[in-house]
Amino acid sequence: MWITRGSRFNAYRRLKNRSSLSIVTITLFSVLILMVSIASRFQNLSLSFGRSDSLDYLLVSLTVILLVLSILENGQNYMLRADRLFQSANDISEQYDELRNRASGNKSISASYFKQKVNAYYAILRRCPENHEPLDMFYFKANNPEEFKMNYAVKIYRTVSYYLFGYFLYWLLIVLEAVVIKVVFF
Repeated sequence: MWITRGSRFNAYRRLKNRSSLSIVTITLFSVLILMVSIASRFQNLSLSFGRSDSLDYLLVSLTVILLVLSILENGQNYMLRADRLFQSANDISEQYDELRNRASGNKSISASYFKQKVNAYYAILRRCPENHEPLDMFYFKANNPEEFKMNYAVKIYRTVSYYLFGYFLYWLLIVLEAVVIKVVFF
């Protein structure tokens, strides 16, 4: 329960951040396309790739990328999935805390009580159509290295992997936008 709860909270944060980065990336792409379009008309911008219509190709390419990115990102429903995982993690927390409180209160845990909590846990899992990614569990374990007998190198590797694989596309697109601005305007 403890690992699932933590992993689902990590998934909630990752999906929420992806939603924000998705909005920022799409907004910046839209602004970039507008800036290049407007500047090309008023400042007679052109690219030196050997063709006079290179800027038009760039604008059409960026517009297609923006369209595809918008459709793909909109279909991900990051906030809906994040909210479901957050609710599921909170429900698991209730069951886990009740079980832990009873165990730490010097009260014995009967087999029927334990089975009731396990059944409640599985019911929570069945209610939530979303699941965390293995990446979220690896990050949870990296944040609790002493519990999993994890050395420092593995902890760093899993933390870097979480951010790299969780957000790489967005940072790549933001850097691409900066490169396009550099090529077009400077």
